[in-house]
Amino acid sequence: MKLDIVEFEKELANKKPQDIIKWAVDKFGIKDIVFATSLGVEDQVITDMISKIDKNIEILTLDTGRLFPESYELLSKTNTFYGIKIKVHTPNQE
Repeated sequence: MKLDIVEFEKELANKKPQDIIKWAVDKFGIKDIVFATSLGVEDQVITDMISKIDKNIEILTLDTGRLFPESYELLSKTNTFYGIKIKVHTPNQE
């Protein structure tokens, strides 16, 4: 599939974020969309939008081994609140 960024920009110019997420699901399919979250407040807003659109959209976060205990608590609470499972990726320590 050839991607035409200029066309995408025109098509999405005045769309709400939720509409852009829905557009991406329609355009690319659920298996090709992944949201990487740092668990920051702005990412929590996007997680909220995603969970209301389709809980099957993959959400992941990176655990570098340096996260604060509060980050793990927030991750757990977010999963429970939205009924989702944010995938945690841990880089190879070597």
